[in-house]
Amino acid sequence: MEPRHSTSRYRCVVVALALSAISTYPHQVGAEEGTSEWPYLRLGIWEFSDKKVQPSGSIKTWKTRRNVCRDTRVMFWNYWGGELDRGGCSHRSAKLSDTTFKITSECEVKGRKHGTSEALVTLANRDEFETDVTVREGTKVYRGKESGRRIADCPPEKANGGS
Repeated sequence: MEPRHSTSRYRCVVVALALSAISTYPHQVGAEEGTSEWPYLRLGIWEFSDKKVQPSGSIKTWKTRRNVCRDTRVMFWNYWGGELDRGGCSHRSAKLSDTTFKITSECEVKGRKHGTSEALVTLANRDEFETDVTVREGTKVYRGKESGRRIADCPPEKANGGS
């Protein structure tokens, strides 16, 4: 799913990802996003395996596939916490080493004003990564893990215009 922009209610689909961009929410490109160093991954069809530990201790797991055919950053433009408000999220990435990145998302969360997600992304190569996520919303803490792997090339019709 791609981030959507509208004036209706925004709902986070507990993972896009991761921290993969399996979430649906408004996305804002901040000034620092254009100059941030993002993980260098290949375009294609990606498969994601996700696990989220709720503040209550309950665990949710799921798997998804997504065409990522224009910008691989969308895999990391997501939020693993509660329901988002109109302001959505802004994201920035910092390269810690050739294979490790820290991605921080700051989000406007319904009823809580502010949520922060910190993800440590580790690249195995340009076709695989793992992410450890911690989300803080006031006193609530969510934790998550995601693995992503590229499984195919983009379909021909998506090669120049997909997400």
